[in-house]
Amino acid sequence: MTERGPSNYNQFPENEVTLRDVILKTRDYFRYLGRKWIWVVFGIIVGGMIGGIVIFNQKINYIADLTFVVNEDQGKSGGGISSALASFGLSSGSGGGFNYQKIIQLSKSQKILFDVLLDSVSYKDQKDLLAHHIIRAFNLEEEWNEGESIHFDSNIAAKLPLQQKAMLKRLYGMISSGSDPVFSLTFDETSQILSMQTTTPENALSILLAEKIYEILSNFYILQSISKSQETVDQLTARRDSLERILKRRQINLAVENDRSLGTIYQKDNVEKRDLSMDVQIIRTMYFEVVKNLETARFGLDNIRPVFTIIDTPMLPLRTDRKSLLISIILGSVIGVFLISIILFLSKTYNDLMYEDT
Repeated sequence: MTERGPSNYNQFPENEVTLRDVILKTRDYFRYLGRKWIWVVFGIIVGGMIGGIVIFNQKINYIADLTFVVNEDQGKSGGGISSALASFGLSSGSGGGFNYQKIIQLSKSQKILFDVLLDSVSYKDQKDLLAHHIIRAFNLEEEWNEGESIHFDSNIAAKLPLQQKAMLKRLYGMISSGSDPVFSLTFDETSQILSMQTTTPENALSILLAEKIYEILSNFYILQSISKSQETVDQLTARRDSLERILKRRQINLAVENDRSLGTIYQKDNVEKRDLSMDVQIIRTMYFEVVKNLETARFGLDNIRPVFTIIDTPMLPLRTDRKSLLISIILGSVIGVFLISIILFLSKTYNDLMYEDT
């Protein structure tokens, strides 16, 4: 009967890594880094210098902030703006209350931003389309590798040639969308304030762009909101003016007949006079009714007209998107230490593997 040797079930395999091995290896590695401290310092210095150089070479953009509120009767159904949004394929929802999201969506529409870009403005003592000023400020001709200068021949988007329309849409995309859009509009539900931001490489251009977007957006929104009521006022005004002219002519004719009828003996001679007098009374009644309806329509128009009120306008000096120099240097130093540590770790591991049997 053979004797069995001691059981090996509780013994670790030779190649199994224990926690003790990990701790010892880690301690050895940090000791190795301590001996190579000059390389660690080198990584800190080089990384910090690279971080500082990146900040100094960063292209600075200036951010213009404009905040405003819109006062509108919450009981109105917003028919005007609903029709405006419908023309852009946007839905105003079934609710009757005022929704600031309508303004935000409208501000990013091609209708508004095309009108902004193709509006003629004075900038740096040069009157030109705002789109051309933006193209020069961003140096887009070089960035987009265009062989020819980017120029728009008309301030109406529908009249532009096909190639210029494509370029306008590309410029529109850069401004309204993408990872870093030039223009943004947000709404704070707590304060009920709309905040607009425009970012360009030039101080004055950022301010000009923000003010122009606000101007065209507010004018268009107000116009669409009151369009139906304004049409009613215009129709009643035209009707009032027409009745006023007719009434004046009838009154003059009646005065002439009164002069002719002086000393008249027979009643049949007063028939035309009585007819004219009746016409004057009827037209005067109609005129007063139209005037009353006109004043009512004007009162209603004033009540539904939205009021845009600017709270804060962009003022120089504008804030920039430049990162903090200190943070960049610290981040660069950390990255430098990390990379040097990786290189030293790989070097030590290689040496350990190559010379462990010698």
